[in-house]
Amino acid sequence: MSNVPHAYLLMKASLAQFGLNLQQLKPEQLAQAERAAVNAQQLQQRVLNSAEASKVVIGASQVEQAISELQSRYPQVEEFYDSLTVNGLDLPQLRQALRDEIHSETVLDYICKDLPDLSQEQALAYYDKQPEKFSQPERRRVSHILLTINDEFPENTAEQALARITELAQKITTDNFVHLAKRYSECPSAMRGGELGFSHQGQLYPELDQVLFGMSANDISAPILSEIGYHLIWCHEIMPAHTVSFAQAYPQINQAHMKRARVAKQKQWLAELVVANREQTQRDKVLS
Repeated sequence: MSNVPHAYLLMKASLAQFGLNLQQLKPEQLAQAERAAVNAQQLQQRVLNSAEASKVVIGASQVEQAISELQSRYPQVEEFYDSLTVNGLDLPQLRQALRDEIHSETVLDYICKDLPDLSQEQALAYYDKQPEKFSQPERRRVSHILLTINDEFPENTAEQALARITELAQKITTDNFVHLAKRYSECPSAMRGGELGFSHQGQLYPELDQVLFGMSANDISAPILSEIGYHLIWCHEIMPAHTVSFAQAYPQINQAHMKRARVAKQKQWLAELVVANREQTQRDKVLS
């Protein structure tokens, strides 16, 4: 086996399984990453040696795009190159390894190109048999302002937090909610004007849940105390509970089917490659 793809696949296994570079791995972790890399390389070689591999073409731009995507994960370009060095790679070797990986993945896509969509009849049978999967509970779009309680800061004692949230409640409207959330809220959602998106019952703190699902659309609550502090919540809109129609559900059903069908097709094709390789090896031994 070539050392270049193995080094790349070993680096990939190390990062995927442990979030660490090779030099940071413990011996048992390194052994586990080695096994994963060997298995991945054997699989990749079977794919690249197949007749189907000659039927797909990989452009240089695809490889360069993959390199750019990897590099973008590092704050500084120097860190990207340092990571390659630590893992026993340089840029030309990475380029070769990525070309092999993209080629292999494209071949696996190619063998699935003629898989048929799930028929409407089959999809409808699944839809009728699994009604609970297409039932949507009532959801409400909500924003909030949070003032936390933290006795280490004078302005965030329980008494002060309540006084501040009460003052906000007296002047807040749907017109200025976003502005006040960005200015005063101590939740990361403040950057979005307090927007939390759609929520169904059970997703938020119980105290918020109880109030939110008793509100009318476009209402703003009085101050609510939860375990982390005081909140004001704005119920933008209410999406009633409903059942997704078959027409709406079909793309989702078909997508799930195609994903399963692709996995099954690829497993079958790879198993056939293993058998063919084994038979060829036996024939070669007989002829030698």
